[in-house]
Amino acid sequence: MKTLFLFLALVFAVAANAQIKVTSTAVPGYVTLYAQFTDTDAYVNPGVMADDQYSDTIGLGFNFNFYGSNYSSCVIGDNGNICFELSKAKSYDQWQITGPLLGDTSMRNTICAPWGDLDPGDHFISTKGVAPNREFVVFNCEAWVYFCYWMLASSVVVLHETTNLVDVYIGHHSYCPGWNGGYGIVGIQNATGTAATVAPGRDYPVTWDGKYEAYRFTPVLGGVSYTVDTIPYDSVPYPASLTSFCWYETISGTSWGCGNSVTLNPTEPALEYTVYAIACGDTFTHLSFWVDTNGIVNEVPLVMDNSKYVVYPNPASNTITISGTAPLNSVVITNLTGEVIFRSYEVTRRMAVNVAMLPAGMYFVQMNGTEVERFMKR
Repeated sequence: MKTLFLFLALVFAVAANAQIKVTSTAVPGYVTLYAQFTDTDAYVNPGVMADDQYSDTIGLGFNFNFYGSNYSSCVIGDNGNICFELSKAKSYDQWQITGPLLGDTSMRNTICAPWGDLDPGDHFISTKGVAPNREFVVFNCEAWVYFCYWMLASSVVVLHETTNLVDVYIGHHSYCPGWNGGYGIVGIQNATGTAATVAPGRDYPVTWDGKYEAYRFTPVLGGVSYTVDTIPYDSVPYPASLTSFCWYETISGTSWGCGNSVTLNPTEPALEYTVYAIACGDTFTHLSFWVDTNGIVNEVPLVMDNSKYVVYPNPASNTITISGTAPLNSVVITNLTGEVIFRSYEVTRRMAVNVAMLPAGMYFVQMNGTEVERFMKR
């Protein structure tokens, strides 16, 4: 029975973020990793087929308040815009940009995400989640930039139920100098053309290239006006039929190929890997993790704020792991009174420290003599 057991594949724990889950199976010396989406919602094509044209009327699946008025439907334009003027269904979608968004009569009651002259790409829509927190999602995938046909544009717009937030994720926007002034506008405008909010540096007459940008438009004063803030680019998953996974060693950048699975021969100290989800020519989310020699997959949390390092889990019961974007050459752990209870000068990318015997309370981890993080011992 013991001999037979060695040749059986073992299924181990998973690492996952909000969008990707990585599982593993292992036989002696090798681990096979599998990536899949946690999002299984269905997407449909809204029928944006012709150049410079709006779609037919499309239901949102819930009521959405835009500049103080409620809407349950919209039309989607070929040129990167979403409009709440339903009379524009199947009609002409203006491509020419001759001035700022504010006051532009062709883009009233509209979300520009970004607006520019595009040839038809692949559009997909979905209403996700459950009331009262549903999301209406519009994908614009690999639209050709008119006149500059070697350039592509990809973006995602998310409308949030109840909060009425508008999120715009720009996978790629290209500046085409030979047509339409190369302009592209990211912003929103009300139904009368008297109020508009535009992302910084993303209005006429600025020309720009953008990749992996994201903006959130938040209603204030009951939706009379909006604020705009940059947010992390971590877009909702594209339809699975458009998506591939690519695997890399995080630090060296060595590629392990693309596909739903990859087979590794993990060694100690364990290397860190990252799997990227790629669609429409752009990466829209990723997950970093490391794999031990037993095939256990361990997620590496994102390094937050301006710190180069992260300490996890936090709170901890038995072991903490210290990891980051730069090598460690010293680690010192102290308690609240400043007493040193652990010190190491090992040079490594990741360090595990046994804290099982420490009394419950707060501790400080100093890395490379400058970075300090704290953790709670249960």
